[in-house]
Amino acid sequence: MAYIRTLANGNYRADVRMKGIVKNKTFLSQSLAQIWPNKIEHSIKKTYAPPPTKTAILHGVKFSRTFGR
Repeated sequence: MAYIRTLANGNYRADVRMKGIVKNKTFLSQSLAQIWPNKIEHSIKKTYAPPPTKTAILHGVKFSRTFGR
C-alpha cells in the first residue's frame, strides 16, 4: 500500500509498505511520486509470488501440483 504526502519544502514523499518491506523516496512532482509506488509494488509482488504450479491433463481431468514445498 502506498502513501504519498507533501513535505514542508514542497517535495512529495512516497512510502510503500507491503509484505514486511518498507521503501520510501522523495520526488519533486506529485505525478512522479504516484508512479514510483506502482513499480515498487509490482516488483514486490513478482519477487514474493507463490511458487509456480504444474498443470497436467489426464483423461480429460485437470490436475495441479505445487512445486517447491
